Amino acid sequence: MILNTLTLENIRSFTKQTLAFPQGNTLLSGDVGSGKSTILQAIEFALFGLKRGELNGGSLLRNGKDTGSVALAFTLNDKEVFIKRALKRGTNSISQDFGFLSVNGTGQDYTSTELKQRILELLNYPEETLTKKSMIYRYTVYTPQEDMKLILSGNDEDRMETLRRVFNIDKYKRIRTNARILIGSLREQRKELAGSIYDLETKRQAALEKRQQLSQLQQYQETARKSLETKRQAALEKRQQLSKQEQAASTLVNLKKEHALQEFILTTTREHLKKGTKHINILLEDIHALAKETTNQPTNPLELKRHIELVTSVEQNLKDITTTITSIRVLKHTSETLKKIISRLTTCPTCLQPVQEEHKHLILTNEEEKARNFEHQLSTLLFQEQTTAHHLSNLRQELEAMREQEKISGIISVKTQELEKKKIALEDLNKEQKHLDQQLEQLTGTVNHLEQEINILKNTEHAYAQARQEHEQALAEEQQAAISYATLTKELTIEALNLEELTKEIQHKEQLKTQLERFTKIQHWIEEHFIILMETLEKTIMSSLHHDFQHHFKKWFNLLIEEQHLHIHLDPTFTPRIEQNGYDLDYESLSGGEKTAAALAYRLALNQAINNLSSAITTKDLLILDEPTDGFSTEQLAKLRDVLQELTMKQIIIVSHEQEIESFVENIIRLEKQDSISTILY
Repeated sequence: MILNTLTLENIRSFTKQTLAFPQGNTLLSGDVGSGKSTILQAIEFALFGLKRGELNGGSLLRNGKDTGSVALAFTLNDKEVFIKRALKRGTNSISQDFGFLSVNGTGQDYTSTELKQRILELLNYPEETLTKKSMIYRYTVYTPQEDMKLILSGNDEDRMETLRRVFNIDKYKRIRTNARILIGSLREQRKELAGSIYDLETKRQAALEKRQQLSQLQQYQETARKSLETKRQAALEKRQQLSKQEQAASTLVNLKKEHALQEFILTTTREHLKKGTKHINILLEDIHALAKETTNQPTNPLELKRHIELVTSVEQNLKDITTTITSIRVLKHTSETLKKIISRLTTCPTCLQPVQEEHKHLILTNEEEKARNFEHQLSTLLFQEQTTAHHLSNLRQELEAMREQEKISGIISVKTQELEKKKIALEDLNKEQKHLDQQLEQLTGTVNHLEQEINILKNTEHAYAQARQEHEQALAEEQQAAISYATLTKELTIEALNLEELTKEIQHKEQLKTQLERFTKIQHWIEEHFIILMETLEKTIMSSLHHDFQHHFKKWFNLLIEEQHLHIHLDPTFTPRIEQNGYDLDYESLSGGEKTAAALAYRLALNQAINNLSSAITTKDLLILDEPTDGFSTEQLAKLRDVLQELTMKQIIIVSHEQEIESFVENIIRLEKQDSISTILY
């Protein structure tokens, strides 16, 4: 991975600046607060986004600005990668706005999480770093020197935990922890399983007893079945005997039914004859009465229609006269009103000239003439109105009388129709009476014949009753045998079901027993083998890492410190142990320069150990050193030149305010800050 350019917009002290990174060793130089650390934080933000507790939006976005962005271009395995992240200020916080990533000119927008996932894939970092700190980047590419000093001065357990996460072998501890959780779960499940199978032997004994009971019940059922077959055969024989008697009895019953039916029909026929005679007499009386009532003449409908039209015409004429009277009265009232107005008028309302008396007299004379005409017309019309109203009243009375006569005519018409119907009914009744006389004679003969046949079969009923009683007794015995057989069958079915359920329960408990034995073996294997194996693997890997780490750590420390009587090594907890003139020294007892040298050596050793362990990581060509010489003497600063020459990385970025470093780097980028704005100088 080689950095190419970094563009900052409204990021802390930068308003809008683009920084180009050359290959080789580059020094970021500038006074304290000039913006050097901002550039390093911006690079990390572009790659991994905001990190809670370490890098938040409030520490990056420039004060007073609502938006800001960081764009980073770099080369990765012959691929040109461009990434951009934006910040926006909300009501209560500052958050990431959007993200963009392109590879070889092909790009798209991503959410912050998606963008981090994509970057981790490009860098070949482990997938689990997506949800936690990117410690591989922190301990291979960029680690603030002060953070490394804290690791060295911290307690052993914290240091080991950090290194486990850095080397991605903390998973073995997690595996052991999860294995112990699994053991606890297995114990609980074994306890539950043991409680479920405590009565397994009791259930097996109960199943054996159930099978013996079923065998005995099957014998009883077979005996009951044979008894049922015997009773069923006897009932069948009685049924055959009953069938013979039943046919004769059925014939007798049918004869009695037919006799009762024919007698009923005979009685009914006689009643019909009697009622028919009575009905004929009533019809004759009704026909005679209706013949008298239908002698009146009906009203002429055409004459009634002409009279209605005449009444309607006279009513309309009366309305027209009344309307004309009203109109003349309105005109007469208007004329009288005009006369009153003219008689009081002295000046013309239109031309405002005085009105001549002669002109007023002329108008009044004309209006009086109109009034006399109106009065004459009114007199004539009122007379016509009175005459027409009287005539209309007479016509309405005549119309009412004609309508009353029309109703009477309607009644006569209905009675005439009824008279014709009764004549037809009388004729039909006479025909029916003749038919009933003939039927009555036939029915009398049929009834006599049936009585003779019934007398012949009268002894059949007693034989049938006896056969039926014997059959019913046989059926009762068969039913009792069937009930006994069904009861035993039901009991046998219930017991079989109980045995089946008990067998299933035993099978289930046996499965649980097998599962209990399996869980016991699994628990024993985890406790006695798996956890020990994980501890051994972790120790083996840590031992290998310790050897590699210590080799590089001694190399870099001895290159920075040429004190012959000062020897350094790492103890099993990766803690630097210093020996001087046969005495052990604590890290805190070292001078400031020696502490810085130990921290830098630790940093470089950690970088090489991680890169050796993870060969697929694509950030091996990049190293960022933040204030690596804090507290160095002039002689120690000169040693940094040797360190840089030993390092084989294509791009090293050093952040420092030490001017001596300028003499042994290939590129210098200076930063200045004026009026809270940082500027980049080459």
